[in-house]
Amino acid sequence: MTSKKQKDFDAVQLMRSLRESIRQETEGMSYGEEKAYIRDRIQEIKNQTEEADQAENAA
Repeated sequence: MTSKKQKDFDAVQLMRSLRESIRQETEGMSYGEEKAYIRDRIQEIKNQTEEADQAENAA
């Protein structure tokens, strides 16, 4: 019998957690509001990524 390996990172659990968080944040929003929310979040992530890349390149 094999023993279960301890995971360092559980992608399934992370995805479930993120979905639940988004569901709570968008609860009660109209379709248009949800679209705007997603668009804004994508832009925030792009900005954070660009800033991190610039900081990494400057170092």
